Amino acid sequence: MPVLEAQAAGCPVIAWQADGPDDMLNGGAIHEIAGSNGALYIPKRKGALSLALQGLMKVSDKRTNLVANGQVRAREFVGWDATADRWIQVLKRIEACNVFSLEQPCAIR
Repeated sequence: MPVLEAQAAGCPVIAWQADGPDDMLNGGAIHEIAGSNGALYIPKRKGALSLALQGLMKVSDKRTNLVANGQVRAREFVGWDATADRWIQVLKRIEACNVFSLEQPCAIR
């Protein structure tokens, strides 16, 4: 919910992008909620968060677009029924991915 709250408040969102089964178990749905309206980074990559922050600070058009599109994205989740429906969609996508399989890593994008 913090991602949606930030988007609704007009803040650009930087979220981590799941990079394999372990990440899916430890918060991988965050990038699903942010959608393409958040700056994504892979936490295992050295300096990735710093680069994402710098990108938002230096490129005002990108920041402006993320804010505007994030507010639209947040409105998609308006109300508890809509929020529950969207969470169910996200969780079904994660479940279909079989995060426990080491042979076939999850690739939800």
